[in-house]
Amino acid sequence: DKVCADKKILWVHNDYDKIDGEDAFYKAYFNKADYVVSISTRCVEILQKVFPDISGKFCMLPNLTSSSFIKKMSGEFIPKEYETDIPVLLSIGRLSRQKGFDYAIDAAALLKKAGYRFKWYVLGIGGLQEELETRIQEKGVDDCFKLLGNRENPYPYIKACDIYVQPSRYEGKSVTVREAQMLGKPVAVTAYPTASSQIRHGIDGVIVPLDNDGCARGLADFIVDKPLRDRIAANLKTFDFGNESEINKIYALLNKQI
Repeated sequence: DKVCADKKILWVHNDYDKIDGEDAFYKAYFNKADYVVSISTRCVEILQKVFPDISGKFCMLPNLTSSSFIKKMSGEFIPKEYETDIPVLLSIGRLSRQKGFDYAIDAAALLKKAGYRFKWYVLGIGGLQEELETRIQEKGVDDCFKLLGNRENPYPYIKACDIYVQPSRYEGKSVTVREAQMLGKPVAVTAYPTASSQIRHGIDGVIVPLDNDGCARGLADFIVDKPLRDRIAANLKTFDFGNESEINKIYALLNKQI
């Protein structure tokens, strides 16, 4: 509505099936765009299914990430919050329902009850912070589950953790999961609908059940299975997750005659 341009490209950075709102509202804006980009093949297919009459507008472009930049930033400091004698789990995201940190707190409580030793840190802020802080106290995990707020440079926290965990209810294609993989971190994600488009289970990460008990069991297995974590970390070193060259696809869309 506010941008004057010869060509307009919209981004849908999530699984459209999980987004709140009326199709008619979104379609009005999709009709005004030359292209609508999403971040995985599955996300594009969902859009094409919901809006078949404008399916030609939808196309896939992955998130652009620079492995050299992220690796450089990851070496700036060592997080003072981390303890080195027990496994450190890290999650990053808005404190919102989508990101599933209520699941994470419940899973942490089950892990603690089962006798597992760990520290689980969360970087991010959001509207559910007070609710999550209360839940942490109620579940008795204030000693092992910590909300750290925002950090200007999150990459040292990823580099120094033992396991990166994405406990989301849904995602398009998680940027932080990819960044953790770039830094060679074993990744555990919950089984949200698009998880398998980013994680090959047992190869470059693991997918754990979305429910509390299943998530806790999956993480418990991952925490104790250091050979699996080491194997995944070794696999990650053989992949180049940087994709700066994908910018050429954006240039192609801008130059394409409609």
